[in-house]
Amino acid sequence: MVVAALTVLRWASLASATPSRQRSQNRRALSRVLHTPGVVLMGVTSALLTAIQVGVLVFLFPLYLFTRAGFGPKAVGTVVSLSVLGRLMALWLGGTASDRWGRMRVLLPGLLVYAALLAGTSQLTQPVGLGICSFAVGAAAGFVAAIPTALTSDQVERSLQGIAIGWLRTMSDGGQIVGPLAMGALADSLDLSAPFLVGAAMLAVAAWQCRRQANTMSPATFAGKIHDDT
Repeated sequence: MVVAALTVLRWASLASATPSRQRSQNRRALSRVLHTPGVVLMGVTSALLTAIQVGVLVFLFPLYLFTRAGFGPKAVGTVVSLSVLGRLMALWLGGTASDRWGRMRVLLPGLLVYAALLAGTSQLTQPVGLGICSFAVGAAAGFVAAIPTALTSDQVERSLQGIAIGWLRTMSDGGQIVGPLAMGALADSLDLSAPFLVGAAMLAVAAWQCRRQANTMSPATFAGKIHDDT
């Protein structure tokens, strides 16, 4: 905590020492990034994916397995590990597919499949079904995880890509903070399955918004960079 506090104070002193002209240029650059079609949407989508990953799959899913399915600690660890394994296996696959077929063509169905699996998981209590769903949910999460970053990089100018990725990481870290708070509050006030269902509904809304804004984005988001180059 002391190191973090000192780091923040150092950043604050550097910011105050930055000339006003430089700060103005930074604000204009950020404004250009945020006005690029799809950048804000990808930031929100990235925050949502992180919020669900941390708030539901990391914190509440083990609790669900323990209280609803009656799993012991060893079984909980095994099922959660299947989710992590599925995520790791699908990260490369999702990035490769989006390069080949286009970002939106992969992201849209990926979000919808993720939503369906997340909602379905909250209705299961059988060990085999939960194990299969855990792996599938992890794979769906990994499949779409890298696409918002790749799509944002496609959309902005090369000279603004660092700022754009910084914005995306800020939103993603915000989701990591808000996710456990919001999903935990939902589980307490409604039911342990509520965060799964709400998360699924939000993923469906994100897919709908991506579909609405798709026509404003660059052709690379549809055709794919590998396809365009060939």
